[in-house]
Amino acid sequence: MNYILSELDMELDLEIIHHELTPTEVILFIESMTVTATCPKCLQISHRKHGQSLRKIRDIPISKKDVYLYIRLNKWYCTNPSCPCKYFTESTRIAPAYQRSTLRATHFYKKAEL
Repeated sequence: MNYILSELDMELDLEIIHHELTPTEVILFIESMTVTATCPKCLQISHRKHGQSLRKIRDIPISKKDVYLYIRLNKWYCTNPSCPCKYFTESTRIAPAYQRSTLRATHFYKKAEL
């Protein structure tokens, strides 16, 4: 599975916890290991976790198998009392906020449509 990580340009604070291989899919369970996060609104650094969220992200196929990343990201409290953002979910370079596929998968599938 390490070749998948290197291809994803995996961030140092993400770790593969588990993987599953089926006849049609490769599924990676990834967890954030961050101890702090920066509020996207006020840029205040937070050390207070609020919880976690799970994102399902589609990546490019490997050997004709669909690849899915289940990424567990931390939610954080913003510690700045004047910030309108009370809590936020950390972001990742693999797939920006609200995206359901990696950036490289987005490019791959757009090329496949042509």
